[in-house]
Amino acid sequence: MRSRHCFLIAISASSGTGKTTLCNILQKRRKDIKKIVSWTTRHPRENERHGIDYFFVKKKEFHQKIKNNYFLEWAPVHGSLYGTPLDRVKEVLKSGKNVLLNIDVKGALAVQKTSLPTLLIFVLPPSLDVLKKRLAIRNSEQGSDREKRLAHGSKEISAMGYYDYVVINDNINETVDLLEKIISAEKKERADSCHPSKRHHA
Repeated sequence: MRSRHCFLIAISASSGTGKTTLCNILQKRRKDIKKIVSWTTRHPRENERHGIDYFFVKKKEFHQKIKNNYFLEWAPVHGSLYGTPLDRVKEVLKSGKNVLLNIDVKGALAVQKTSLPTLLIFVLPPSLDVLKKRLAIRNSEQGSDREKRLAHGSKEISAMGYYDYVVINDNINETVDLLEKIISAEKKERADSCHPSKRHHA
């Protein structure tokens, strides 16, 4: 079966760490992975496109999807709901590609508990001061929301011990290079032994 050694690559990070940029570049570089577009009830930010960055929907529609068991996982984050469509995950795995998820900690840990093979990678900023500056430059949240995201980010960082790898995003291109090496090494290890990988820090 073509999906025998395929797996879900879940990349998590605090807001402003750059995980969306990392995921976009990673998908362009590698033909063996496909990013799954998540559903969310939050409003789109400037330059975000429906169906490309997220599927932006009303809470009523999202809750209907929950009732219909549409999501592999879903979770509330910063007052909005986020979910991963199960049918798209199965479709990509069946095609022989690995699934790439830009996902928060709650979602990643929920995915890890499923029967699907997973690879969890947590991305750290160089420092909290750098993270504050990145959020200020992004300017997509009000001051109070920005502080909430920073506080939430600190809690998320405390969960990084559950991840298979932890990387620091100090330089986008270098970080993508490292992510590519991790994915290639995991593919080889899983194909050779089919044994679960151990946790590493990079």
